[in-house]
Amino acid sequence: MLLYTTGVTMKPKMMLTGRPLQYFGASFALLNMFGSGFHLAWSSPFLPLLERDPSTRITKDEGSWIATIYLIAGPFGAILASVVVNRIGRKMSLLLSALPYLTSWAIIAITQRIGFILSARFIGGMAEGVIYTVLPVYIGELADPQIRGFLISLMGILSMVAALVVNVLGYYLNITHSSIICAIPHILFLFSFPFLPETPNHYIVRGELDKARDTLGQVRGRAVDDEEIKELNCE
Repeated sequence: MLLYTTGVTMKPKMMLTGRPLQYFGASFALLNMFGSGFHLAWSSPFLPLLERDPSTRITKDEGSWIATIYLIAGPFGAILASVVVNRIGRKMSLLLSALPYLTSWAIIAITQRIGFILSARFIGGMAEGVIYTVLPVYIGELADPQIRGFLISLMGILSMVAALVVNVLGYYLNITHSSIICAIPHILFLFSFPFLPETPNHYIVRGELDKARDTLGQVRGRAVDDEEIKELNCE
């Protein structure tokens, strides 16, 4: 990844601009989405393992809770995201959403006790609520209209691919090893996404028009004028 530094703060930025930046930005952001797909389908291959394991011996009711608590937690994450997204930004909201996922996978990898698994699934479900709320906003505000729909549609595609992958993992690996693998997309996301820009729309919401102009120029790959900032402000 090519980087350069600007100003006295030596803040890293990507040298990419225009469409390449938009594609890279969406791709790195979608790593988090790909990881969330593992969690969504996790109960399908691994509940039977928990039911057969003599050290856990979960009941059918407990298995139902493990499968559904992830979805129950989602709306709470979505509500939280709607409250903080304009305060801390789309980029920071997505970055923070990776941390609950890593926490969740760490818990599942370490222990398979029912209480811990339920807690881990709830934490992961809240993170998914954040992702499904913020990621379409980030991609929509970053990408040109001509490619916006395609990039956002990749969210669903990657979720289905992740569901397939986690079922394959469940066939060949135990819960601990598969949980470590499932955490990899979020780790890659945390190392790559900080180098991407915040959306210009967020800076406009905060009244930081100079930052909005700089970011919009970087995203579009050319100089922008005040009229374009005004148009963006009206959207």
